[in-house]
This record gives sequence, C-alpha cells and structure tokens, in this order.
Amino acid sequence: MALILDTGPLYASLDRTDADHGACRSLIESADEVRVIPAPVLVEVDYWIHERLHAGVLVALIADIEEGSYASVWANASSPVLIIGTSTCCIRAIAMR
Repeated sequence: MALILDTGPLYASLDRTDADHGACRSLIESADEVRVIPAPVLVEVDYWIHERLHAGVLVALIADIEEGSYASVWANASSPVLIIGTSTCCIRAIAMR
C-alpha cells in the first residue's frame, strides 16, 4: 500500500499559512505507507513553492526525497491512463499498479 500525494495536500503540508496545513502535515508524517509523489505533482508543487513560499522549502523537500522519505515516480507506458490532467492521470496510473 502507498500514500500517493496530490498537489493540494502536499503543498498544504509545506505552507504553514495554508488552512489545511496541520491536517495535511499530520496525515503525511503519520503515514506508515510509502509516500509517493508523482513526478507531475512535484512539478506543480515546485511552481507553487516559487509563487508563494521560498526556495528553501523546495530544497528541503528534495532533500527529503533523496533521503527516502518520499518516492518520486512517473507512471509508465503500460499504465492505463484517462485523459483528465497530467497529475491526476499519473496518480491514477500509479495507484493501479
């Protein structure tokens, strides 16, 4: 089993001013499952970090990925996909593995 993160909850866990920060951070930190960040979600979170926060947040997130706190993955070509948006599509494809 894996906790596959979407942009909203992941970003909220990083932004202390977000109304859902506490709940999202608690959910992610307490997860016993592998925490997966689909590559397109990482791209979206990078955008929002640069728009609203500071580069240090992204540096810390990348360090967490490198240390194994998260897995960052792409859906592969054999994953079934629906045309609904890159990130959502990737999340569904990973979940179906």
